[in-house]
Amino acid sequence: MEPADPDFYRIGYARMMRAYGIEFLEGPDGMAVYASRDVEPLRRARVIMEIPLELMLTITQKPPWMFFPDIIPLGHPIFDVIESTDPETDWDLRLACLLLYAFDIEDNFWQLYGDFLPSVDECTSLLLAPKEDLMELEDQDLATKMLKNQQRTIDFWQKHWVHFCTV
Repeated sequence: MEPADPDFYRIGYARMMRAYGIEFLEGPDGMAVYASRDVEPLRRARVIMEIPLELMLTITQKPPWMFFPDIIPLGHPIFDVIESTDPETDWDLRLACLLLYAFDIEDNFWQLYGDFLPSVDECTSLLLAPKEDLMELEDQDLATKMLKNQQRTIDFWQKHWVHFCTV
């Protein structure tokens, strides 16, 4: 394991993220958080990382909608897309919309963090797996669920974004 890229630390510390007794290390499988020393067990909980609220991607479940990072302007298309989703079942789509919005904001933490995300070819998410690979899984319930989630994502994309760009 190697210490993480210094830019990775710069992203966090520039935004007032604080870590106590942990290190970010990078190995062949990506980044991970490790204790920098042995920590003796205590009865009381101990803070190991503080992340300011403005770095979090959150959305309230009930109106009035509150978004972080930043308040999304009422006229912004993402606001209408989020408004069209069901907060009970579409939480993942809503957070994806916030992430897309954050990627579009100059010097946003998540825009900087995007440099460290794996490429599509490196991503191991079952959501990106071809149908043939999913059918090879021994868990057919999982394969069926992932195929449904893939279709749900495609339907959501086509409903809201396909007319904005060419594929």
